[in-house]
Amino acid sequence: MKERYDCLCIGSGPGGYSAALRLSCLGKSVAVIDYSKDNIGGVCLNEGCIPVKAIIKISKMYSELKRKGTSYGFAKDIDRPDMKRIVAYSKDASRILREGLLYLFKKNNIVFIEQEAELLEDKKIRIGKSKVIGADNIIIATGSKPNELPQFKFDGERIISSKEAINLDYIPDSILIIGAGAIGLEFASIFCDLGTKVTLIEMQDQILPGEDKEIALRLESIFKKRGIELHTHCEAELVEKGKDKIRVSLKGRDRKEIEVSLILLAVGRSPNIDKDSFTDLGIEMDNNFVKVDEYMMTTSSGIYAVGDITAYPMFAHSAYREAEIASLHIAGKKSNRLNKEDIPKVIYSNPEVASIGLNEDEARMRRIGYRVLKKYYRANPYAVLSGHQEGFIKIIVDDNHNLLGAHILGYEASELIHQFAICKSNNLSIDKIDKTIYAHPTFSEIIKEASSSLLGERP
Repeated sequence: MKERYDCLCIGSGPGGYSAALRLSCLGKSVAVIDYSKDNIGGVCLNEGCIPVKAIIKISKMYSELKRKGTSYGFAKDIDRPDMKRIVAYSKDASRILREGLLYLFKKNNIVFIEQEAELLEDKKIRIGKSKVIGADNIIIATGSKPNELPQFKFDGERIISSKEAINLDYIPDSILIIGAGAIGLEFASIFCDLGTKVTLIEMQDQILPGEDKEIALRLESIFKKRGIELHTHCEAELVEKGKDKIRVSLKGRDRKEIEVSLILLAVGRSPNIDKDSFTDLGIEMDNNFVKVDEYMMTTSSGIYAVGDITAYPMFAHSAYREAEIASLHIAGKKSNRLNKEDIPKVIYSNPEVASIGLNEDEARMRRIGYRVLKKYYRANPYAVLSGHQEGFIKIIVDDNHNLLGAHILGYEASELIHQFAICKSNNLSIDKIDKTIYAHPTFSEIIKEASSSLLGERP
């Protein structure tokens, strides 16, 4: 370990490790500081993106076989999966990726410092109890933590966050999920697909607040059809916490009491920072987030912030781009600005939801002339033959066929959205999609057909 580096990255999540790798490739000496090797990759790799999606993959497979297995030619009875083995599978995926990052650190001469870090003045960092090291630049990428509610404090057993949910060693018979954003919907899908009785509540007037209303309403209908009890405009009040069950009063359009085995809070996340110490160091805040400029630099020269601690969307792929911008600026290179409307949003529910750009309400509020076209999965040959006919694609364009927004509900939405992301981030008109030859049969053809119909060149 040296006394000084070109750059020190506090936090080894997507923002921290991707910045370190890029800076190393640009010839800079870099060290990454995190409290444990087991945390390399941050929340994304260890508590969020990777383990959750691994569990989602298995729960979707199980659900599909239960619902459609006999029509595929499988036996009628399928055993309920073993949650311990599902969790072990997800942890193995995280382990493999952590080991891969450690290998990349070693290959690229990035020093990993396994210690607690405290930011000091003059771009210095105290590691452990007494060691102090410095850098020309510092990138803070300390991530976020789940929010609690006053009546529902985490106890790790009956009232849990997503962190505990991915480590359960059993499938609960019932669960109340508070919050119907991305995290709430993903876990509602997981537990419903595994056979749990799911109650999902949201205090806003729709699930997926901020997403396209038509998409949200259709997903709500699918969820209810699959047995999820769903309430919007609803809040929860703790009545009694027993040994095996928790009694909760639901208050909203529907007032009732329910008993559940578990409560999962999915009411957003907060930056993992000490605001007071940052302010003392001259780092200004933007509400609860670190204030940054277009290069991701804070109000303290040479100190950058990326990922969940900034006011940009809390996505790993957003953190990657933010880290790229900060790294290039540190290296004296040019980079493109980050436009929030170019960041795709994906919810890995069953079925998936993905979007980019404006929804219809936002386009209307901006008084933009726009056109909308929808294409349904059930009209796509590959969707029919694969048994994934639920959902649709909705495209919003201006009068010149420039893409304002795209919204997908359905199988592989997380993959399909990138065709629209290419158009959006490169200012390409939707005509470019129409002029592209798509392989047949594929799910992607839904996008081709939607674009062609929008241009009035096909029925």
